Amino acid sequence: MPAVARSQTGFTLIELLLALAMTALIGASAYAALEGVGRSRQAFEEKAVELAQLQRFLTLIASDIRQASGVQNRAADGELESALAVNDGAETVLLLNRRGWHNPLALTRSEMQRVYYRYDGEQIFRGYWEAFDRIDDAVFRERPVLADVVAVSVRALPAVETTSIERQWLPQWPEGEASAQLPAALEITIELEAMGELKRIYELLPQN
Repeated sequence: MPAVARSQTGFTLIELLLALAMTALIGASAYAALEGVGRSRQAFEEKAVELAQLQRFLTLIASDIRQASGVQNRAADGELESALAVNDGAETVLLLNRRGWHNPLALTRSEMQRVYYRYDGEQIFRGYWEAFDRIDDAVFRERPVLADVVAVSVRALPAVETTSIERQWLPQWPEGEASAQLPAALEITIELEAMGELKRIYELLPQN
């Protein structure tokens, strides 16, 4: 009877090493892919948070400007202050008096609100005084509304009837003494670390 060749069983050492190497390579590739997906997801979530914060800020400041009023308030010394001021102070970039202060608790206070925006070199804060007339140093409250800000500037455009010279954007408003006069528009330019420069122009509603 002819001899039957013995079939080989199992794997050689080289085959085992190759199989282990391929398994390790596939595992490393899968881990790298998952890590890349995780980083992309984290970056997307961070960007979504930044966009949401920016949108809330733009909505807030647009609402304040839309409700701006030419009614003047009184400072702690009893003197009238400007109804709206641009770049009035070292950090304050915008001050305005606005109508329609929501009062759900029916507190005894004015519907007018003195609001300010200030920039500390990193963040923009929105604040307000609890009393419209700031006689006796009325209490104020503030909170950060936009972070990671590189720079911010505000300029005012005079109304046609308030200037005898060629209209141009002014870096400070009002130019002289405290006034009830409002500009025709405000230009706000913000530079953010993650998004670069953003510019918005807001028209102010005519005063009755």
